[in-house]
Amino acid sequence: MKNLLTMLFTVVVLAGCGAPQKPTAKLGTATNAFGLTLGARPPQQFDSNTNDFLIVDLPAEAKPFDSCYADLLEDRRIHSVTAEATVRDYEEKKNLIAALTEKYGLKSHNTLLSEVESFEFGTNVKLSINYGRTYYLEYRCEALDSAMWTKRDDEKKRKKSNQTEAFRKAL
Repeated sequence: MKNLLTMLFTVVVLAGCGAPQKPTAKLGTATNAFGLTLGARPPQQFDSNTNDFLIVDLPAEAKPFDSCYADLLEDRRIHSVTAEATVRDYEEKKNLIAALTEKYGLKSHNTLLSEVESFEFGTNVKLSINYGRTYYLEYRCEALDSAMWTKRDDEKKRKKSNQTEAFRKAL
């Protein structure tokens, strides 16, 4: 009985653990994502009424991704592009990871509490898989990272200052 349980445990563990993902030596950099150029201003057809993000209609070829948005800096340069998908089977996941690895190279693969899987490809592409079903594929313009963080820090300072001033007036 003990041998049977040991064998069963071994089979379950080995079946659940695929071969570990090994980083590739050569890493590429994404400059375009879903028809948008990172670091550039969006084309005219993406003229939107907001200055900090825009929603992108994806073509059928972008499947399994069904929604996409871009984060913009104040001058409307594209800082990041994120697409979202619900992947329904292991083969689709495996093919997506293989395609990204082939195109950009695998930098790292981490799992957090078996609920969130994170892959980094190339120098600026990240795939997050939440609960094995919801996929977020993010392309970032690393040259604009400091500008984006400065913008967010300035917004936080401005909100804090406005809130403090509102409290001063109210008290």
